[in-house]
Amino acid sequence: MSANLVDLSKDVDIILKGGPFDYPDDPGQVMRSIPEAIPFSAFLNDNHSINLDFYQSIGEVEIVISQDETIVYSSSENIVSPTFQNIQLPQGLSGDFLLEIKGSNGACAYGWFTVE
Repeated sequence: MSANLVDLSKDVDIILKGGPFDYPDDPGQVMRSIPEAIPFSAFLNDNHSINLDFYQSIGEVEIVISQDETIVYSSSENIVSPTFQNIQLPQGLSGDFLLEIKGSNGACAYGWFTVE
């Protein structure tokens, strides 16, 4: 999936696919046949940055942004409560990028986005 930056005055939703993520506050969680929603969202905003909105605690995650398999951003975070993060992309970048958020349990959510 991709989200194309068309109007620089508006945020663009980055469609994420993947999961399931651990929920440390719910140790009795049982896997279900219907996949649960990804507990965060991502948006590309007008100043070439990514906004990540984590809705709940999911523990340790690795956030990676790459272009043509070259990593342009990487960070490890411990998400212990709902939080909002802003990732500033390096200036001068353009093209297609892959955003990956990997959980400590092996879960992975990913989405493609384009910076023009």
